[in-house]
Amino acid sequence: MFVTATNVTSRGGGSPYQLDSQGNVQPLYGGQTLADVIGADRAAVVRDVMWAVRPSGGRFKVDQRGTMATLVDGDPVYVCTVTRADWFPSHWKMG
Repeated sequence: MFVTATNVTSRGGGSPYQLDSQGNVQPLYGGQTLADVIGADRAAVVRDVMWAVRPSGGRFKVDQRGTMATLVDGDPVYVCTVTRADWFPSHWKMG
């Protein structure tokens, strides 16, 4: 299947995460921050890419391939592709 931002942001298309205004990245429904899990320096790289797309933070979805997308003004936008080394290890055990 060809992966698009629409596939990832659709209902059931990916696991939800949030970027808050302080730069914390974490699962939407709570848990450790990305910085707690992979270290502040590595998490800052991912956070900066997320902030480039959504400067005030917001919700993002990541699918099992690591494709990250978000909605901007109601439209799905590709953000980046994360690797196992740069994302939550528990994400890769889902679904």
